[in-house]
Amino acid sequence: MKYTVKMVLSAGVLVLGFGSYQAALAAPTGAYVDVAGGASYLAGSQLNNMEFPTYTITPGLDANSSAVPYYSTDFNYTGRAAFGYFFNQDPLNSWAYGVEMGYDYFSPVNSTGTQSFHSLYSTYNVSGAVKTSAWASDLDFVISEDVSEHVSLLYKLGVAYESMTRNFTATQLAGAQAGAFNSTTNSDTSGVGGLAGLGIQFNFSKHVALRTEVDGMKGGNNIGYAQALAGLVFAF
Repeated sequence: MKYTVKMVLSAGVLVLGFGSYQAALAAPTGAYVDVAGGASYLAGSQLNNMEFPTYTITPGLDANSSAVPYYSTDFNYTGRAAFGYFFNQDPLNSWAYGVEMGYDYFSPVNSTGTQSFHSLYSTYNVSGAVKTSAWASDLDFVISEDVSEHVSLLYKLGVAYESMTRNFTATQLAGAQAGAFNSTTNSDTSGVGGLAGLGIQFNFSKHVALRTEVDGMKGGNNIGYAQALAGLVFAF
């Protein structure tokens, strides 16, 4: 009977120890950095709705601006760098809570289009080019849920600030005064909005993990973005 009790106790200690060991291999806790890259969609770039400005072709006769069919997608590439901190958790608890601050850089989105302007005497063809550049920063509350020894789910909710600049250049292509109506205009848009994200993380160790996530930001002033990222997490 004594040997039986000892064997049961020993087995229980081993099971408890193995369970703790499994939990210890789960998502890194404490301070960490996240470096990632991927693809994004700039919803506020409005490349399909750009308009040419008004041109004075002949004194007293203006060619009014009109909508231009730009042929471009709003997709581009993005890079992200973030610093976060997961608060210490019970090794037997699969949940961890933390905060994260991040910076996103969006590669420029370029688009071109043409428009014909009609005056009393002539028709002028004008080419337009738009370059949209943007960056964003965010502050988020992050929840990590360990679903297995090496896999964790991530839930993110926070606020973000986005800054976007559109550079529009118009150049006359043909006409007696070709080049006389070249112009460049800039449009700056920025604002604060809400951010939400979901992710999955494969934990190689307590210090290194592979993270994939999808984030989306929406705010006023027609700003917002969506992005899909993959990168590495390094915990201290």
